[in-house]
Amino acid sequence: MKIYIQRSVLAVMIALLSGTLFAQHNEEVTVEGTYRPKVNKVDKIRLLPERPKPLYVFPSTEVQPKESDRRFDLDLEKLSPAVYTNPKANAIQPVENFLMTGLGTRLSPLFLYRHNSRIAKDVDLGVGLKHFSSWLNMKDFARSGFMNNAFDVAVGAKLSNYQLDGRVYYDNDVYHYYGYRLSDSLIPEGRIDELCPRQVYNTIGVNASLNSTDRHLQTLQHSVDVGYRYTFDKFGAKEHYAEVKGKLAYSDNWWGDRSKPQTAGLDLGLAYDKYDIGEEFSGRTLLNLSPYFEMKDDFYRLHLGFRAELTSFDSVRFSIRPDIKGSLYVFEKKVEFYAGLGGGKQIYSYGDIIANNPFVQSLMPLYFRNEKFAFEAGMRANILNRAELHFGVRYKRVDDDLFFVQSRDCPASIYNVYNTFTVAYDRTDCVNVLIDARYQIMDRFGAEADFAYNICTPTTLTYAWYRPKVEGGLKLHYDFSEQLSFKASMMYKGGRYALVNKGYGIFEEEKMKDVFDLGLGADYKWDDRLVIFAEIDNLTNRKYQLYYNYPVTGLQLFAGIKLKF
Repeated sequence: MKIYIQRSVLAVMIALLSGTLFAQHNEEVTVEGTYRPKVNKVDKIRLLPERPKPLYVFPSTEVQPKESDRRFDLDLEKLSPAVYTNPKANAIQPVENFLMTGLGTRLSPLFLYRHNSRIAKDVDLGVGLKHFSSWLNMKDFARSGFMNNAFDVAVGAKLSNYQLDGRVYYDNDVYHYYGYRLSDSLIPEGRIDELCPRQVYNTIGVNASLNSTDRHLQTLQHSVDVGYRYTFDKFGAKEHYAEVKGKLAYSDNWWGDRSKPQTAGLDLGLAYDKYDIGEEFSGRTLLNLSPYFEMKDDFYRLHLGFRAELTSFDSVRFSIRPDIKGSLYVFEKKVEFYAGLGGGKQIYSYGDIIANNPFVQSLMPLYFRNEKFAFEAGMRANILNRAELHFGVRYKRVDDDLFFVQSRDCPASIYNVYNTFTVAYDRTDCVNVLIDARYQIMDRFGAEADFAYNICTPTTLTYAWYRPKVEGGLKLHYDFSEQLSFKASMMYKGGRYALVNKGYGIFEEEKMKDVFDLGLGADYKWDDRLVIFAEIDNLTNRKYQLYYNYPVTGLQLFAGIKLKF
């Protein structure tokens, strides 16, 4: 019987992967597992609950001064967990406080503080504070300063068969609308402050999660996560966003080896968003239900399920999509072939949009992103335990895909803000080819490389505005000695187009200059507590534009200290 079941499972997997190799399109769906697959909580059999780990992982060597970093991360959904970290930093004993402070050449102070302490036997407290700003304006541009502030408090507690975590946070971000050249004559000098004002975003949020810690077989694993955030800006826009996620899973040996149980589970979620600016808008609601069944063995892993969704906005709509993921492992799990089918909806929230583009106008239509069909396939490999390679292809068909379009003026009821952006929606077909590699030698040298080739075809828009056709990144880290280490990073994006408002209702397509950013850094370890760092940001001094008329700063030098105490 066992042989028959294994042969049946193998036949299903071969059929699934055959479709992967010969399909015309490939797609983007998150698939769990690498050549050493991630272990779900329900797979951790007969493990006793452990004391909670500290809430904060203290940063060690990474400094990211560029304000563009958070808006230009590669969207590769890295499937391999082997991101290089400094082994010396990992060897440092846990500390209760971490402080990083520095200054950039544009009078840009950088401050980060983290505290973690165990206030009771099974209770942890975490506190964080961050500030980063620029006091000097961009040359030749009006009003180009910015400021980012964040504060949060977190508590974690071990209860009887449960782990409870909670967090309260506040974010404050300030940006000047500097998409105006002082050499232009469109705006009188006396109206610059009026038409290029500061935009101020504030977000207050709270998150809480409760997870069962009993990992025995024939035990119902369950968890619930609850979150709420309130976002508001200077011009009167406000958003309430609430979300609840729950998980149920039951594992047992219905057949086969007891160390390889099967799992039946259910994921469910409920999200509600209400966004308005001076007038009432209907709230948007998304309810999803995803039952599944999982089984695994030494050479395969299979996830079979579906996703049922109910959305409410201007009308109530119901949809159902497959949720299928599978992997085959060969060469003692050194090589994995994977494939998956999926899709689903998500809410476009105002908070997420301004995190991507803080220069948008406050009043904009917000809908659901609807991935009607999603498909992915690929291969991951471990090479001599020193290198990891991932190759993937993905295809997705999306209704109401979101793009940014320049909108010179906001409605008069808000502000006639010069050179802001609004959003446009279109149906798209997107193909992505991804390569992701990691390499490490003797715990002294580490390298990460990412490459993506993207083809996004809108139905009515001429181009997929601001989306790169080619993008890549490279990170290197070298420990020269016990005290001195160096790092370098490179980012490239090409093939981006923008729709530019030329005034009087005239819009023109324009190809944007390629993005190329090179950075260098060094850390000097004075002792086990103190590290002195220096970084050169945008070494080639390229003022590339993230969005039209919004270039990033040129070459900058940052220097400071990192202190553990």
